[in-house]
Amino acid sequence: MKSRLLILLVFVGVLGLVGLVALFRAGQRRDEVAAVTVRRQPVRTLRLAPDRHVFRERFYGFVEAAARVEMAFQIDGRIDRLGPSQWTPLKEGDKVEKGSVIARVEPRRFEAALAQARAMQREAEAMGQEANAQIVDAESRLADAEREHRRLQQLFDRGAGNQRGLDKGRMGEEVANAALMQARARLASATAGYNAARAAADLAQVRLDDATLLAPMNALVAEVPIEIGQLVTAGRTAMTLVDIDTVKLVVGVVERKVPLVEVGQTASVQILALDGSAGETGREVSTLTGKISIVPPAADPTTRLFNVEIEIANPDHRLKPGMVGRAGVAVGSAQAFSVPAEAVIREDERCAVFFVTHGRRDGSAPNNKTADSGPPLVARRVVFTPLAEDGDRILAASFPGDLDQLIVEGHTRLEDGQPVRIVDQVARATGDDDDRMPKAP
Repeated sequence: MKSRLLILLVFVGVLGLVGLVALFRAGQRRDEVAAVTVRRQPVRTLRLAPDRHVFRERFYGFVEAAARVEMAFQIDGRIDRLGPSQWTPLKEGDKVEKGSVIARVEPRRFEAALAQARAMQREAEAMGQEANAQIVDAESRLADAEREHRRLQQLFDRGAGNQRGLDKGRMGEEVANAALMQARARLASATAGYNAARAAADLAQVRLDDATLLAPMNALVAEVPIEIGQLVTAGRTAMTLVDIDTVKLVVGVVERKVPLVEVGQTASVQILALDGSAGETGREVSTLTGKISIVPPAADPTTRLFNVEIEIANPDHRLKPGMVGRAGVAVGSAQAFSVPAEAVIREDERCAVFFVTHGRRDGSAPNNKTADSGPPLVARRVVFTPLAEDGDRILAASFPGDLDQLIVEGHTRLEDGQPVRIVDQVARATGDDDDRMPKAP
């Protein structure tokens, strides 16, 4: 009886031990199956490395001619020429050289006035010469009369002459002196007439010169609002010229950014109109180099912006007034990470990104392994404040030293610590493109 009970107890103990072993192994299998069946999010990654980046401020504005001159006559008249040639009138877009004729009013009445003034000048000159001759003759007659008067006075003093002769000598001297004064008056009158005639000739010459408009510089014709045969009045614009050998990009700068720009700074300028198909084909827009020439001391009273001028050489005249331009001015640099904007999750003024690292969902070292041969790859969420940004990248000062594999696709569905698998890796992001101008905060 006792032996049967002992055998039964041993049998029950063995069964219990076998059951415990089975339960333990079943638990292990469940853990392994769970570990194997954890879903790993597919992601694409990018290797990040710090590099020196130039901070640039972007400003927008319009191209203007270096000089714009509205030419107008100072006299009234009828237009008889538009341009150096009487047979080929100037039109918009034509080039003119400095000193060449660009317009003329009918000059005959001004030429006649000049001829008349010059004739009066010659007449007055002749009268002056005649007066000079009369003065010489009068001075000679006066000298003779003075000598005769002195001789008669001496005779009278010695008692050899009489009073009548002395009076006659005195009268002769007075007549000769009056004739000299009259001749001098004629000379003065002739001189005044000459001066008046010369002034009239000068005025007539000015009016004749004013009848012709000359180009003050090498330029292009921007506008011709008059026609040959048209009667124009003084002050009305006859032609507008522009100098576009050098142009200026006038950009509006807000008050807080004015201290960032200085005269002499170099600016990179992009004008989309130079590459009209760039936006459609994805080609890079041409970049020109300009220099800040004017930082105004006061803001525009209408826009409240400071109209900063950037000079740009334009020898081929590709830049036209009115084109829209974008200028980038370097305002500083720093060592930073360049993060593609599509990899960033915005959180108000801060940003979040995900990196790939090794570890479990809680971030600690794993005790078990997945179906991969190494520790599982998980996503690690990092929050940072951007240094600067533009439309397609964001600069960050630093990231944890062990993180350099940035998730650029698949991050929108991730949670911190979630297992991931890398399906592709794009090229490493380094360097700085001057044409993409990150904005300083």
